[in-house]
Amino acid sequence: MDTEGPCNDPGNNELLKDWNTVDIAMDKLFNRDFRSHMVDSFGGHFKIGWFFLNWTGFITNPRGRSFGYHKVRDHYINRWGDLIKNYGDEHCWHYHHPPASGVGNEWSSEWSSSEEYKNIISRQIIERKWFPTCFRAGGTIMGSELSNWVDKWFPFDYSNRAPLKFNEMDWSDGLSEWRPYRPNPTRFKYEGNGKRYIARCMDLKTGLYETSQKDIIQAFEEASMNGTSIVSVFDHDYRDIKNRIITLMENISSISKQYPNVDWEYSAPSNAIIKSLNMKGENIYIET
Repeated sequence: MDTEGPCNDPGNNELLKDWNTVDIAMDKLFNRDFRSHMVDSFGGHFKIGWFFLNWTGFITNPRGRSFGYHKVRDHYINRWGDLIKNYGDEHCWHYHHPPASGVGNEWSSEWSSSEEYKNIISRQIIERKWFPTCFRAGGTIMGSELSNWVDKWFPFDYSNRAPLKFNEMDWSDGLSEWRPYRPNPTRFKYEGNGKRYIARCMDLKTGLYETSQKDIIQAFEEASMNGTSIVSVFDHDYRDIKNRIITLMENISSISKQYPNVDWEYSAPSNAIIKSLNMKGENIYIET
């Protein structure tokens, strides 16, 4: 979940414009009946990776975002912190690189436009004693400089959106498989000797893409052939997406019946990669 808080866009009534409406929508996702609507092969419930964003480093705020360090994550901890822990969800980090213009609803692909990432990471460590394991790039916009930086600090990265191509980013020549891979840190769409693992994470439902039964079948086919696969999808907390997720759950459960020899399990982002690569029991640490 790209966890960004409210987005007040006068041109899009679907988006939730204040914390009250976001809270109502997210309350649905913390409901026990929702989480267990379709259990996995082991009787487990649905899990979410919350990729928290800091709206900092910007000058203007045309969409009424919740500006300030820790604002979004603190809101979630105060309202749902115990449930996040009890459900086995994960606190992850989502980063929108501020543009030189400072406009709060613009994305930057130029790494030199800001060093706000240093401020955010430092404050999360010093003021909240938190350093995330999983990273996801805002807009899945990734360049060689960002990739090299992420490779130094984060073991897991859910920025792969192959094979999509859009104005801000071209993933068309990326790895379109439901498996994590170690990238070339500079040519990150290709396998190499990088330190981190990149996993594919596709749109639950956007104007660019909608995860379909075809994607889920592909994942089960890959698991049948290779032993494991990871299906990961994203949406935003400023949308009411309960019904979309229920459709996803039902599609997975239905398609799984075609693959009786493949067990499937809900998992938080880090654990999904750890289990997929049989890393359980190994120490995960930053080597500088």
